[in-house]
Amino acid sequence: MARLSRPIAEALRNSYRFDAARRHDENRAPGLLILDANNDVELLTPTTSALLAPVLRDDRIERNVPVPVLALAAEVRRRGSEGRIVRPLHIPTSEGWLSCTARCPTRRSPDGSR
Repeated sequence: MARLSRPIAEALRNSYRFDAARRHDENRAPGLLILDANNDVELLTPTTSALLAPVLRDDRIERNVPVPVLALAAEVRRRGSEGRIVRPLHIPTSEGWLSCTARCPTRRSPDGSR
């Protein structure tokens, strides 16, 4: 059971995040942003656009993904390859604080195993 508790807890957290990101109440739903290996956006929920707007607006260079989010993605890729979890990133904006968490996706083989 001890070996299974961590993967089960992570699966439940991920399931909750995906379900929460699908909510239609944009004032309460968390955002979900999925980047590919080149930092190109694969998935962006409407809530995410609204949450990132102040961060992008405060940036002097126009870009699709804010620099703090790109830095978090790089750190997650580095530490994730070592099996370590990265702490959430809290970004100050002109409208308040934006808290970001990130995880590397779990790779599955064609037969469904990890």
